[in-house]
Amino acid sequence: MAGLTGAARDATISIEAMTKVEQIEHEVQTLTDDELGDFRNWFAEFDARVWDRQFEDDVQSGKLDAVADRARCRIPQRTTFDNIMDSADSGRT
Repeated sequence: MAGLTGAARDATISIEAMTKVEQIEHEVQTLTDDELGDFRNWFAEFDARVWDRQFEDDVQSGKLDAVADRARCRIPQRTTFDNIMDSADSGRT
């Protein structure tokens, strides 16, 4: 900040006081419509990758075992496509 005076110094101080998120929010607000569209697409893909990685980590760590066990208990043991089709056919006249 050496050598900056007046408005330039004040702007630098206010940017330095912003959190990373506030800085990103500020930058996003200055994007053109095309840039915003590109950013949305990138962020959606980024967010999906992060979610997938977290889900995989949760599966590997066993965090979802209880949920999976409850779901398995609610599914008939021998449910197959053929069983489903047979049930559907038996209801027809």
